[in-house]
Amino acid sequence: MWFRRRSARADGEPTPSPSTDTSEPMSIVDPATAAAAPGPSAQAPLPAEPPAIANAADVAKYLVVSYGPMEQLKLQKLLYYCQAGSLAWTDRPLFPDTIEAWANGPVVVSLWKHHRYEGFIEKVPEGEDLKDENARRIADSIFEHFGNLKPEQLSDLTREEPWRDARKQRPSDVRGRVPISVSAMRSYYSEKWNRGAAAS
Repeated sequence: MWFRRRSARADGEPTPSPSTDTSEPMSIVDPATAAAAPGPSAQAPLPAEPPAIANAADVAKYLVVSYGPMEQLKLQKLLYYCQAGSLAWTDRPLFPDTIEAWANGPVVVSLWKHHRYEGFIEKVPEGEDLKDENARRIADSIFEHFGNLKPEQLSDLTREEPWRDARKQRPSDVRGRVPISVSAMRSYYSEKWNRGAAAS
């Protein structure tokens, strides 16, 4: 279990450090917050997407300030996993910025536009302080779990089902810029990262 919401305890006991073994199923502590699936209804309208917690630049700045400068390729993939974690664990997008399925994996377009000539990002001046505590905890959990990986490893790792679905039949080495669906990310990572939570 590598993401925990803040508990009501006042003793300040720290949460356990997450495992860095990306092959293990990931779970959270609070599965009861997930709403039960609604019954079938042909007339039911699609629910509106809940508001985002922050924006991508704020999360990127937090990661760089907290963990040091890093390659843009690595930062891009960590942002993707931060978005995935927020969708899986809180059912809300962490940021509203579009993520596209590029040949080397998911890319947050707004960050790329600000830093397109920077292979190595030392600061994110367009970002503000990440004030939401839950957003910081998500970012910390993601870095603690994936931050030891090299950029190329993260590039390979993030080319999962949501990325493949967005690119359809396009070969993995062919350039292309198509958005990755937030709903596809929520569905895939809620299943993958919350697996086993009901039994915990």
